[in-house]
Amino acid sequence: MEPRIQYAQTADGVSIAFWTLGEGMPLALMPPIPWSHIQLEWQDPEGRRWYERLAEKRKLVRYDGRGSGLAG
Repeated sequence: MEPRIQYAQTADGVSIAFWTLGEGMPLALMPPIPWSHIQLEWQDPEGRRWYERLAEKRKLVRYDGRGSGLAG
């Protein structure tokens, strides 16, 4: 099942897109440089399997960097 994309707002009003997967101690993955797009990354079967493995024993948090992907 595809994780639900949510948004957090920064103090200066920028919306940062993120999703979570799994349960337990959180593990936040930084976006790759120079860009990211959490929705497109999830659609890649190899990437999805990697995220699912990471989330087996923890709560995975993946977010788009400021100004890339779904962040704006």
